[in-house]
Amino acid sequence: MTFLFVLFAAIGLGLAILAFVESKTSMFWLAGLFMYIVSFLGAFSIGLYLLVFTAAFWTIALAKSVGWLKRNGQYVVFGSIGILIWFVSITILDDYWLYLPFALLDSFL
Repeated sequence: MTFLFVLFAAIGLGLAILAFVESKTSMFWLAGLFMYIVSFLGAFSIGLYLLVFTAAFWTIALAKSVGWLKRNGQYVVFGSIGILIWFVSITILDDYWLYLPFALLDSFL
């Protein structure tokens, strides 16, 4: 389990670096997905705190997909919006709802 945690974290952070360097929307989506999996794997300890990366990456990816990112400084704005979304979601929502895809996957297995 620890091996998967470290492997997915390394892949997610590597994709995030590539996303910022190459400015590719798909890399932000994938980085967010890998960090979401890492967050789930670390759910018993630091999982909720790792969701901040998922929220920030997916907010940036959404803004980039819609065409709202024109300058480099806007990455900070949308990353901050993602952090705000993360804070509100971990404060209000239960873990079940934050990790709903894994709960649905568990019902099929």
